[in-house]
Amino acid sequence: MLYVGQPTNPQFLRDPADREPQNVAQVISAGHGLSGKGSEYLFLLEKALEGLGLGTADVHVTDLVKRVKAIETEELAEAEEEEAELKVTRSLEGSAEEPGRE
Repeated sequence: MLYVGQPTNPQFLRDPADREPQNVAQVISAGHGLSGKGSEYLFLLEKALEGLGLGTADVHVTDLVKRVKAIETEELAEAEEEEAELKVTRSLEGSAEEPGRE
């Protein structure tokens, strides 16, 4: 099977500057379609390419996998930080409402 991204696809990156690997990784990380998350598709693509018996996947695909994983790790860390800050804020607000506390 072969997939060719056509310029008629709304996610096609028309501006050459947008085709830089980090920009492509951002699009993949944020993308979601009928088949699932873009990152899941990319990770499975890398595994499939490795399974062809070549020993390694395509260098471009492997680079994108590393970039997408870094983006997702960063997003998870940011979400965890926001959640921790929210818990602290709620805790402080709860302490201020208790009788005898100032």
